[in-house]
Amino acid sequence: MVRTIEKRGREVAAAAFAGFGPNDAPAIGEAFLSVSPDGGRMYPTDVDRGPDHIAFKVKRCPLKDAWVEAGVGEEKLATLCRIAGAFDRGLFEATGVRFANVTWTPGHGSACCHIALTNRDA
Repeated sequence: MVRTIEKRGREVAAAAFAGFGPNDAPAIGEAFLSVSPDGGRMYPTDVDRGPDHIAFKVKRCPLKDAWVEAGVGEEKLATLCRIAGAFDRGLFEATGVRFANVTWTPGHGSACCHIALTNRDA
């Protein structure tokens, strides 16, 4: 399942980020934020911007919210978040930038994933 979701992320990246390269991390991040559903309200984020990086701390995710509402336990919730994070890995690694992602785990608090993009040559 992880491989398939990651592959889908790469497919989306081919269309969404075709004009970007491995040293365009901030621009890729801004392009990602610009298409966030509902003007960013569906996935509210705290953003850290720098000349060679951009990082997002996703404060709320409708997937995680739905799983919690359905009564999914913490260990299974962590697994589902890791699987969902495979899309982001495929999406951003396909661009050639350096990608780091920490998905939700027990003890992580109420927030969701943290994503960091850095220019390849930084």
